[in-house]
Amino acid sequence: MNKIQLIPLMILIVLSYQSFAQEKQEEDTTRTRFVQKLKMDPADTAKLDTTKVVTAEYSQETKGAQFQVRFKGFVKLNTFYDFEGMRSTEGFNPFDIVQDSALNRQLQGFYIGARQSRIGFESSIITPIGLIETYIEGDFAGDNTGFAFRLRHAYGKVQYFTIGQTWSTFTDLESIPLTVDKDGPNSGTFVRQGLIRFEKKFKENAEFGVSIENPLKDFFNPFDSSGVDFQRDGDFIGRLKMRHRKGHIQFAAVSRLISFTNVFGNKDFKGGFGAMISGTHAIYEKGKFLYNGLGGKGISRYIGGLEGKGQDAYPNAEGSFDLIPVIAATFAYEQLWTDQLVSTIIFGFTNLFTTESQPDEQFDNNQYISVNTFYNILSNLQIGFEFSWGDRQNKDGNTQDASRLQLMAKFDF
Repeated sequence: MNKIQLIPLMILIVLSYQSFAQEKQEEDTTRTRFVQKLKMDPADTAKLDTTKVVTAEYSQETKGAQFQVRFKGFVKLNTFYDFEGMRSTEGFNPFDIVQDSALNRQLQGFYIGARQSRIGFESSIITPIGLIETYIEGDFAGDNTGFAFRLRHAYGKVQYFTIGQTWSTFTDLESIPLTVDKDGPNSGTFVRQGLIRFEKKFKENAEFGVSIENPLKDFFNPFDSSGVDFQRDGDFIGRLKMRHRKGHIQFAAVSRLISFTNVFGNKDFKGGFGAMISGTHAIYEKGKFLYNGLGGKGISRYIGGLEGKGQDAYPNAEGSFDLIPVIAATFAYEQLWTDQLVSTIIFGFTNLFTTESQPDEQFDNNQYISVNTFYNILSNLQIGFEFSWGDRQNKDGNTQDASRLQLMAKFDF
């Protein structure tokens, strides 16, 4: 074979190699692994009116008859400087502001870490009853200072049902502004817990959902020697979301039957309840308002800054319990400067209506202000900075404040 005859063969080899390399590069970019392919007759799949499915969370799109497993997540570095008032490693929550004025001014500190990095796995498969999707996600912020793994989400979806642990039906994620702080606005509602939820579109622009959810105890009971006080009944929650030309509005309600052991050792019950209105409203193409407000009795655990703080109820002088009324609201304005640059200003407040039996140092109310900017350097690389200020006032009027400057960098994969 002479040199001229070798030229076409060499060109063919080069083109074949380039095609193979491009195919491998695309596979690495998507990071999707097809574990098993199922050959199914479309006639075997369940007949489901997909126009009634809530598209944002309960999509019934098949994306081909195949079983898929995907690995996803991000590496996140966050750093902050506290000017005063906070002991928390992460999460700017005014409830935690130190009320000793001398100590408050001494609490200046710097932190840098990557505990908020997340990993997640999701899968989907076509079955005779429709598409089944599962998702598991966690991070490494399960304690205050270490790197304990924390389960954030673990749920499955089939047709109109979500079963597992994920965002409560009482939560409206679209109305919660973006923050550098991992806990978000402390007066917002963003609770993750075990639930069984049914949600469905009943009009082109309307969604309705109901659920039974984990009735977590969030109060201290000195009359319960076992330290358990299991809750007998689940929390029942419903929501109605309606979309309009400039955004959306959502109405949600929660009903609870809180059980506790009284001073005589007997089980007692009191009904808690709450309602929330939330939504978004575009002012113009690149600016919008976000809002949520709620009120109720015995529902403090559904408020971000009060979750896990024991503020649902308090023992009274008769040896029973009083459920604590609460109101909270968050207002934000989001400005999109460019496709890569966005800024948000946030104001929020929380107010507990304390009872006579509660001590003077009991938390009464707080305010929260935050200003931030995020910049997407690349599609998978984002940086952000934020300044936050908050105050806490106790029942006796003692008021202290705190402020923090935070920075973050996030690499998606």
